[in-house]
Amino acid sequence: MPTTTSSKPWKKYAAYPGQPSFLPRTRYQCSTWQELIQVVADAEAANEPRELRACGSHWAFSDTAVSPIDIVETNDPDERDNPAANRLNKRIDDLLPRRLSERAARFFEGQKDVKFQPNALSAAVAVEHVQAGIKVAELYSLIDNEGISLANRYVDYEGPWGMETLGGAGGQTICGATQTATHGGDVVLAPIADAIVAVHLIGANGRHYWIEKTGEPWDWLFNDHDLEEVYPKIRIMRNNDMLRAVQVTAGRFGIIHSMVLKLVRQYSLFEDRTASTWSAVQGWLNNPGVVGASRFTQIVVNPIGRHDDIMEHSAWVSRRWRLPLSAAGNPPAGRAERSGANAAREVPFDPNDPDARDSFLNRLCEGAGILEILIDKISAPIEGARDKALITAGLAQASIAAAGLVGLPPPPFLVYIRDTALGVAIAAQATLALLAVVRGFAPGTVHVNEALGDISNFLAEVDQLWILRLLSDMLMGSDQKPRAMTAISYAVMDIHNYRDWVCSKNGDSIEVFFSAWSLDAINFLNLLFARVRQLEAGMLPETNGERMAFPGYVAIRFTGKTGALIGMQRWNSTVSIEIASINACKGTAPLLARVHQDALEAIGAGVPLARIHWGQKNTVPMRHVEAAYDAWVPGGDLALWRQQLSLLTRNGRDSVFSTAFTRQAGLEVVQPLVGSLAASPDTVCAHSTVDVSWEAEDNPKGTVARLQLKGVTPVTAEVTIASVGLKGAMQVPIPPGQHELALVVEYGLNGRTLRDRRALRVRGVTAGDLVTFVLEATCGSFSNVNRWWVDINMGGLSYSPDIQVEALKVISSTGGSWRLKRSGKPDMVLTSATSPLPVADRPPLHNSSWRFLSEATGCTGPVPTLTIQFTVSC
Repeated sequence: MPTTTSSKPWKKYAAYPGQPSFLPRTRYQCSTWQELIQVVADAEAANEPRELRACGSHWAFSDTAVSPIDIVETNDPDERDNPAANRLNKRIDDLLPRRLSERAARFFEGQKDVKFQPNALSAAVAVEHVQAGIKVAELYSLIDNEGISLANRYVDYEGPWGMETLGGAGGQTICGATQTATHGGDVVLAPIADAIVAVHLIGANGRHYWIEKTGEPWDWLFNDHDLEEVYPKIRIMRNNDMLRAVQVTAGRFGIIHSMVLKLVRQYSLFEDRTASTWSAVQGWLNNPGVVGASRFTQIVVNPIGRHDDIMEHSAWVSRRWRLPLSAAGNPPAGRAERSGANAAREVPFDPNDPDARDSFLNRLCEGAGILEILIDKISAPIEGARDKALITAGLAQASIAAAGLVGLPPPPFLVYIRDTALGVAIAAQATLALLAVVRGFAPGTVHVNEALGDISNFLAEVDQLWILRLLSDMLMGSDQKPRAMTAISYAVMDIHNYRDWVCSKNGDSIEVFFSAWSLDAINFLNLLFARVRQLEAGMLPETNGERMAFPGYVAIRFTGKTGALIGMQRWNSTVSIEIASINACKGTAPLLARVHQDALEAIGAGVPLARIHWGQKNTVPMRHVEAAYDAWVPGGDLALWRQQLSLLTRNGRDSVFSTAFTRQAGLEVVQPLVGSLAASPDTVCAHSTVDVSWEAEDNPKGTVARLQLKGVTPVTAEVTIASVGLKGAMQVPIPPGQHELALVVEYGLNGRTLRDRRALRVRGVTAGDLVTFVLEATCGSFSNVNRWWVDINMGGLSYSPDIQVEALKVISSTGGSWRLKRSGKPDMVLTSATSPLPVADRPPLHNSSWRFLSEATGCTGPVPTLTIQFTVSC
């Protein structure tokens, strides 16, 4: 169907839908690659500046997918329940499986262990070609339930397939998840972006590309002629550096229409979760043997200290192991609950507990009744203590009264018991009154996120955070409670709650990555917990002395190294630290701002220790990004990434996909380049002009250029002749002597300027100047006699017609005489010993020809070198 547009305000839905919306100029909904090319062309043809950005499920916390001008919606969440809406979420069958290259066909036909065996794990791989706007949940449901395209050609490929790893949710589009380097927690596996083996990219200026990985066992998937038939005028690039750049681009390279993903045979996962404490598990971050004993390891920590020890933190450990699909039952547990009509629509799956949410953030849009229940649980023992104290006080008072009846004074020990018990009862009643106030913030008519924010703000203000410590531990514990379960792979990996789509969660999150098996992550986490205590005490600088709280979570996961050039998983073993809370709580914004700064300031040996997730809270400045991803190291990852961007954007000239986010982070071409510089003629009479032309249009917007001139003989300072456009021509007067004429281009971004310079020599001639040539002679036959000879043919480009030859001198390295022969002119005989001989006709150098023959015959001895000096005038 044709492209449609929307004028609705744009806002972030799934991850941070409470953020204020804004109104782009146009929101496009396309369904084909041709429509995408047209949208790009329209944006570039507009008279006013345009910025274009593709967007998926509005999932990211950062502004990677945001443009205030034009947005292409690949799977618009506004249209979630509209089956007729344009989406880029289809399987593509115009290449797979019938157009496989011969080598690829042989590989897939002959691959061993490919037939599905529910009782065994397979090492076989397959590929599927899908549009980039398909949600992760739609993808895993498709390849599990409906199979893959290869099965239409090879019967052994029938049956369920899956993704080798996922992130923790499936609501993102596959492109959104990969373009921000979203990861899972599989200890030795690279993140989901590394499953990409080919991409169909819609670039700037009407160009589109097929970018494919090399080194796979099938070499290349499709032959050039098939790609060109399906996608006319496509540019084919089989280059690993380009593919590694395109795997994670934060949208800067263009709009990904489709991608080919590597798949594995479907499997199940066994998950075991246990309760622990931070002091007991923090050593895991430096222990590869413990973490690596399972396929997946996650440690969730409550950043709020425990009520009985604020220096300790409750923690929960989840570990997973891969099993054959049959281990999940028949049909496998989780398939019905998380795929088909339920894909990206239902709550997390737990075969033992239908109310499980796996993360308290998954409850934020449910009614606050859960908080009422937990507060009542906190109140119950206090009520019991109060009632017991009242009974004790009543019994003591009765005994005191009995003593008075018989005339005895009140027994002191009974008075003490009564007064102590009454004190306990009063204190308990005061606490119950406080809890009643807290409970009042959680009526059933509000959502958990609103109630939890109000409760946290109130308890921080009255300095009664012990209640929040209990409540937070109980709330997190209810969703991280110990369990052992086995289910189909995606039902275990995708833990997101999709039922609350229209609810405003209003949360925020940051994720920081470190090298695993070092102390860097441990030190950062302990600093984080210290920051939370500072926040609670009103000592965090960002709070201006106000006590605040941070009811959230810390999730620690481990992954392998990514091949994507700017993926955050930079180390062979990487540990990630995700920190999240709700914005209804006053402490969330200041705490995350401080954590973001702490991550930037984590430096070791002059190099950043941390990398920050592109798709979560990220305002990292360019200089940090450059240091973190080796922008200035030869062959460094960001250096390579920028080189690939330069190739696709005419060195940044095509800037329609450049946004405020990419400019701030330095995800741009930053090195300007001079295209060409020419001067004709380059030797003129002094104070005459040379015609200079230049071209440097292939550069980022904002690049400036200037022409400069400096003396070589004699030496003079370089001066700017003129500030010029990036393409042009002008006449430049040349002073006497030899000079260097240069075109300098400069581009500045975020306070740092880079330049490129191209120079050529020009000369201003005065009377008596020498024009010298040094040439090696060649042996030739003249009138059947061998002689050494040299020709000089001036041509019409180098010398002005006004420059005339007054005299001539020849100096030979071997001595002897030389005869100058010119058509229609008398011969001249010159020797090294003679002074310059006048040239009677004073010919111009321009377009002149000169032949020098040795007087000696035979071409014997060493090859002579001639120094020929023309004395010139104007």
